[in-house]
Amino acid sequence: MNLSMERSILITTILFTLLPSLAAATSCIRDEEQIAELSEKHQPDIDFEVHKSGNEFDVYIDFPTEIEGKDFSRVAVFSVNDGAISFMAPLSAGPKGEKLHTWFIVGSDLALTNKVQITYGTPCGLILEYDIPFSEARE
Repeated sequence: MNLSMERSILITTILFTLLPSLAAATSCIRDEEQIAELSEKHQPDIDFEVHKSGNEFDVYIDFPTEIEGKDFSRVAVFSVNDGAISFMAPLSAGPKGEKLHTWFIVGSDLALTNKVQITYGTPCGLILEYDIPFSEARE
């Protein structure tokens, strides 16, 4: 057997050995029931403040830097229409006291179906999802 063929066999063997584990490491299973349970459990740790000004809402959210031993990894706002996500965008977060803080502005015509998703840990972390309490907005 020549050197080139030995290398090909070795590379093929390595790929067939590593690819299944890499695929498993990057595949995330999302269980809606688990997300709902975690969200309810950690609801007291999440603070929403919503202000209405004219035709827009200013939404402020404070949340922990970590939950269940997992560090914060990302936060996003998304809209749901007919049970499917129609829009999702990441938000930046910064420190505010012992928590993290993010905010965004949305027009009142787009505000009815907005939610926020906060993820802890990577690559497949703990996910918290909350409806944004627009009905509690202060003028």
